Amino acid sequence: FTGLLAKGMASACDVLHPERFFVAGLLHDVGFLVLSHRVAPIMQNLLVTSGGDEATLHMLERETLGFTHAEVAARMFRTWGLPEPLVAAVAAHHTYDSASPLDNKILFFADALAGLNDLGTLFEDREASAPSPQLLQSAEALRLDETALDHIVQQAQEDFVTTVNSITG
Repeated sequence: FTGLLAKGMASACDVLHPERFFVAGLLHDVGFLVLSHRVAPIMQNLLVTSGGDEATLHMLERETLGFTHAEVAARMFRTWGLPEPLVAAVAAHHTYDSASPLDNKILFFADALAGLNDLGTLFEDREASAPSPQLLQSAEALRLDETALDHIVQQAQEDFVTTVNSITG
């Protein structure tokens, strides 16, 4: 879902090759999968403790492990020789910085927005949360108004089932 949102945002922002944002969104949490495999009991505890809130999970990972799933993914992607803008955006997908490159802002915003949607949450019964100040700053920095965002989210929701079915066969 994050990939579909990121691609939609990149298209709305007239970014060159917006499909690369689908890839970034698709891969952004690979570090979480790696950690969930390598240190499963720890990650299970952190996931439960965070209540499915990704920002809290990110903080707990740093406190418990000394690094985050975003850093694990970025290190893997750098080793694999993936493009540096993708690596940097994945590394920073839980950190908003107004001075960040546009790629980072788009992936941050797509991930945070996905987390507010039922299709993007880690827990089905997680309480809905209000957009964070960083999320609102990110939307403002991308110059996406409410109408554009509504269209992007609606299109991503429509494409989600089709996309998942095409990936999983």
